[in-house]
Amino acid sequence: MDVHLCLPILSTGMVDSVTSQSEGVFQRDEFINIRENGMKIRSMQMNIVLWVAVCLLVSLGAITAYSAVVTRNNSTQAAKDALTAEAGARAKTVDADMEIPLDTSRTVAQVLSSRIHSNNPLTREEVTAMLKEVLLQNPSFFGVSTEWEPNAFDGADAKYAGDANTDETGHFSPYWYRDGDSIAYLPLPRLADDDSAYRYYMVPKQTLQETVTDPYLYPINGKDVLMTSFMTPIIIDGKFYGVAGVDMTLDFLQGYADQALEYNPAANVSIFSASGLIAGVTSQPELIGKDISELHEDAEAVLQNIQSGKMDIREDEGNILTSIPIYFGNSPTPWALFMSLPLKVVTS
Repeated sequence: MDVHLCLPILSTGMVDSVTSQSEGVFQRDEFINIRENGMKIRSMQMNIVLWVAVCLLVSLGAITAYSAVVTRNNSTQAAKDALTAEAGARAKTVDADMEIPLDTSRTVAQVLSSRIHSNNPLTREEVTAMLKEVLLQNPSFFGVSTEWEPNAFDGADAKYAGDANTDETGHFSPYWYRDGDSIAYLPLPRLADDDSAYRYYMVPKQTLQETVTDPYLYPINGKDVLMTSFMTPIIIDGKFYGVAGVDMTLDFLQGYADQALEYNPAANVSIFSASGLIAGVTSQPELIGKDISELHEDAEAVLQNIQSGKMDIREDEGNILTSIPIYFGNSPTPWALFMSLPLKVVTS
């Protein structure tokens, strides 16, 4: 018997049914795979979008922060430039006003030395009258003087000893000064060489140079007067004979310091002598004559900056601070004008 005759005969319908079922299973698997792949792709896309967004936010934050820093730095630099220019202009004004008394003392010294050098000296009375006229013609001056070494003026100290216009030694030292609305006369006493109030005489004697003294107290008729002296040595043939000078009280410097408020209500100006004494400071006149340490914790470094005679601009103790050196006449020791403005005012 033929074995093939025993096998069931599959109809065409049955084959088609089996094929359709197989294809259906394949299509479902393929759909599932496609769907799963699509979900993976969408997940990857979301991750990419998320990371791009994060990167953009970080970049935007960095750009914003950088822009803020650049803006602040530009504002600070612009403020430094403006403050330096303003301080420089104020320093020139101070210099111009302080050159007037120094020019006057230089002129008096030249007149006196030239008359002696030409063997045509003025008399004591003539010199005293000349000084009085100088004071009358200069209402901003507090006092005008000349003081000479013993017997250096006319060799006649002994003749004038005890005279009403000299001291008991007769040395020539006439001084005219303001006493309220009038002017008064007194002979300057010879002080000890190491007396701080005698630096107006000893410094030009020792250096043979023009001198603008530190602010100091000088007793006049029982009252201490805070002043600065503008002194010129009288030198004849290389020899020191004496000094001629003009005294100024420091009210005008305090006035300049107070004018800083016109520039900015938060601005501050301070004026320092060569040794670091305060000659004026905005809204604090009680500090005049006191040490620089009253205003600066790093007083030693600040004093070195003043004495170096160099301009400086920096950020200091929360402020923009600029310092401008001021040289008066031929004096080798500079003063300085400091001007400051709080950083928060600049960057706000």
